[in-house]
Amino acid sequence: MKVILSGSSGYIGSEVLQQCLENPSINQVIALSRKDLPAHSKLTTVILKDFGVYPDSVLDQLKGSDACIWSIGTYNGSLAVDVEYPLTFANAMVKILSDSNKPFHYVHLGGAFTEWDQEKTLWFMPNGRQRRGLAESNMCNFEKEHSSVWKSFIAKPAAVLPKKGLGMGTASWLVGSTYSIKINELAAAMIDMAIHGNDAQVILNAPLVSKGRSLLQKNE
Repeated sequence: MKVILSGSSGYIGSEVLQQCLENPSINQVIALSRKDLPAHSKLTTVILKDFGVYPDSVLDQLKGSDACIWSIGTYNGSLAVDVEYPLTFANAMVKILSDSNKPFHYVHLGGAFTEWDQEKTLWFMPNGRQRRGLAESNMCNFEKEHSSVWKSFIAKPAAVLPKKGLGMGTASWLVGSTYSIKINELAAAMIDMAIHGNDAQVILNAPLVSKGRSLLQKNE
């Protein structure tokens, strides 16, 4: 299986990358990145200085891909990064998926507190929550427009905690599976959606925790 990743140098994306490289179901990882990543036999890093443009030389390397895990995003709500970049990627990819025998699985890293209603008045982080919410709804709508070749899945984690460290067990216990998830649980759940899909298109924090923990326990 060939999987495209974005945001692989970030907090969550780096854990997704590491688990993809360790996953026996994935034999090739294409990381879209602005900088080089550590070498690995499964990994091809495609340097992309502008995520708003996908030249033919880049698309040629993405051909034959089965899935993408999109982990690029901001907290303050960048129109370019949060909204335009994923949609630009999707519009570029769909051009090379027309001959595919199965739908391309796109897994989008969203957030538990994003807001899809762009007219709603929000008092807490309104810009970031609404723009990230717009990105989520855009990618769901993209599936409707390209349902024969594209399936979108939106992961909506709450607080993403380190997988280990002083106080992590206590922090996780205090806030519970409704409001927190460990980073390795989130990565495992997103990778499983990329490989197998998911019954629900939008996946909230608690189901992400349940799926991630179950997968990690099976691999112990």
